Amino acid sequence: MTKKTYSPEFKVHALRQVLLRNSCTIQQIAADLNMITSTLKGWMKGQKKSKSAPKSVSSFTADERLTALHETFSSAPGYSGL
Repeated sequence: MTKKTYSPEFKVHALRQVLLRNSCTIQQIAADLNMITSTLKGWMKGQKKSKSAPKSVSSFTADERLTALHETFSSAPGYSGL
């Protein structure tokens, strides 16, 4: 099995989802993003160690937003693309 790599924009998006979650669990967020829970938890631990906030989505360039959206939804179950 090959190791899946994620863009920095996707990582920021995933961490933002964790920060903004309401009653969702980390497992639910990871499943929604079609990723392994342990990867998301590892990013969270790394974020705590660095003590810096993830890049705000509002500060993304148009290209970064498009990339994050594409990466988020292209691997979602049931997404057939354009």
